[in-house]
Amino acid sequence: MIRRIKKDPLLLVDIVLITAIIFFGSSAGFYYALKKFAPTGRNEPLLPLMEIGSEFPLDTAHLLVPDGQSIQLAGRKTLVIFWSPFCRFCKEELPVLIPHLPSEINILGILPPTGASNWKNPVQDFFQQANFSFPTVVDNEGKIYKKCGVKGTPAYIVLDEDRKVIFRHGGTGVEKEKEFWKAIQGEAVPKIN
Repeated sequence: MIRRIKKDPLLLVDIVLITAIIFFGSSAGFYYALKKFAPTGRNEPLLPLMEIGSEFPLDTAHLLVPDGQSIQLAGRKTLVIFWSPFCRFCKEELPVLIPHLPSEINILGILPPTGASNWKNPVQDFFQQANFSFPTVVDNEGKIYKKCGVKGTPAYIVLDEDRKVIFRHGGTGVEKEKEFWKAIQGEAVPKIN
């Protein structure tokens, strides 16, 4: 290879140019993705979820979900789960978390706006495999995700009986958060295997 470069110095230039294009092209792609999907602002957290004490941005007390179910957000504590059946972290975490939740808490799942025409089969497959289900709606226009500041899945918001945010968490590991369990049931973290 070195002999070929000595005979043809333009080959070295080609190698350097190709390497630079690969490096800067991938860096530009990363920079674009970071600017497109990450929040703006230097010190802003990756997932700037709703402020504690703010009201959940659904303007109806009853939310109609697929299959004719309805969920009343006021009057009971509600765990809002921003998730996706295609999210590896959701598929790992939700089957561990959901069985430990008290039965008197509402659970509302909100799927991200991806443009998928039919969420029903992947969601049903996930619920069947996990052996549980909860009301889930698709945020087709992304309004709920945007108003809540959710940039990825999973994300969790716990609402009190008046639809006020009392806990928020972006990312995995919510089942290990003492503040989560305190918001849900006023108790310490249950033993989860």
